[in-house]
Amino acid sequence: MPPRKALLAEETLRLQALGALVKDAHSRAERDVHIDTVLLVVHQHRDAGITWAVLARALGISSSTLRDWRRRDRPTKPTLPERVPAMVIQPVRRPREEPSRLLTRSTDAATSLSVTQVQHASQTASSSAVSVARSSNLATPAGVPPRHRVLVLTGDPRPGGNLFDPEVAQIRERLHGTFIGHSHLAMISLGEIAGVVDQERSTVLHLCAHRGPGGLALSLDGQPHIVAPDDLADALERARRAPRCAVLSFCSSIDIAARLARRIPAVITWPGQVEDEQAACYANQLYRHIIAGVRLPDCVTEAGHVVATRWPELDPPTLRGRWNDPVV
Repeated sequence: MPPRKALLAEETLRLQALGALVKDAHSRAERDVHIDTVLLVVHQHRDAGITWAVLARALGISSSTLRDWRRRDRPTKPTLPERVPAMVIQPVRRPREEPSRLLTRSTDAATSLSVTQVQHASQTASSSAVSVARSSNLATPAGVPPRHRVLVLTGDPRPGGNLFDPEVAQIRERLHGTFIGHSHLAMISLGEIAGVVDQERSTVLHLCAHRGPGGLALSLDGQPHIVAPDDLADALERARRAPRCAVLSFCSSIDIAARLARRIPAVITWPGQVEDEQAACYANQLYRHIIAGVRLPDCVTEAGHVVATRWPELDPPTLRGRWNDPVV
């Protein structure tokens, strides 16, 4: 392959995100971790023929700074681990969906996928009239169709008095302008889950819900519907295509994570109680690291460090599964 002189748009975005992580590191140890990741990536680009000057500009640093990073004491030149392909679940019968409630996609290659917003979810709606939101933000750079997707599903917020919108907004804002597409389905019902997961073929599935003594609060015909943890796991396992990573953003999700980790390569789970503000903060930091191409275990650890510093009494999320590489 002939050497390249320029970075692709997606590669430039990833390097910009990596440079921002180094700049905003909270400690020297965290900064060193991010510099290690930067060096892994830039050596790969150097092997493809990209010059150090081009790489430094993409990172937002000077060539001399990049040179100083490269002089760090290393026994060998780092190499990137090979990525493991996403797991595919064997086909099973797909639940029937109402056509009017399915996600729809555009055929415009420049803007890639778009989802029609059917209704806006109202978390203060009366119990007799609850709307269902179907929205998407796929604002990727011009000419760069999303190579990965994040699917966010939210349950019925009323039983727990929750507010999921800030968490969804944190994810949307982090992914805006990147090479990762985003879809959000609010007031999800149990019967919809497998079909939507198959349709979206997302890399990451992010599920927000309230968990009480009886189970998780989803929706059925616009009303709260409490489902048992095993029923939720059954619904996710019925999907023909497993996501590469699932984020279970609800209280005490370890039991479901342990089961899903047998089929989904990586499952991020909250071990105990979590409040809406804490979940939103964690989502912001998690996706900040994901878009930078940081290894998933480090994404989970670094994001957990931020929330644990802000809320010392909080048990941060843990990672279940065998995925050890960047998720995108």
